[in-house]
Amino acid sequence: MEMSHEITGCQVDQELKVSYRCGVSELSNEFSAVVSPLSEMGEDDGLEPYITEHYWGYSSPTQNKTVEYEVKHPKWPINKVTEYSIDFDFECLYGTPYGFLSKISPASVLYCEGSDITVHLGSTISP
Repeated sequence: MEMSHEITGCQVDQELKVSYRCGVSELSNEFSAVVSPLSEMGEDDGLEPYITEHYWGYSSPTQNKTVEYEVKHPKWPINKVTEYSIDFDFECLYGTPYGFLSKISPASVLYCEGSDITVHLGSTISP
């Protein structure tokens, strides 16, 4: 899959415009947003930190095996999005079960710059 992103502006003193594009043979799917300067959200118990503050990951390399691994990163600042656009064919990229996502509006839109992370060697979880 082809992917690209673009970030314009300066988060300190002006609007930040961000976009992410992807597609199988062309970059035909796009998420874009405008982020206000100095719009950091301070809530510690809302939906936003629940989405961004994950420190454990899980994968299933086989049907009967689950691996748990630790992910370390600093707390990421979360910023409000003032405008957004979603032009994305979820069904084309991910299959029929995800087609409905192209027809609904998101419950929340946020911007989080993120950081480098450290992923620690996982261990198998017993059933």
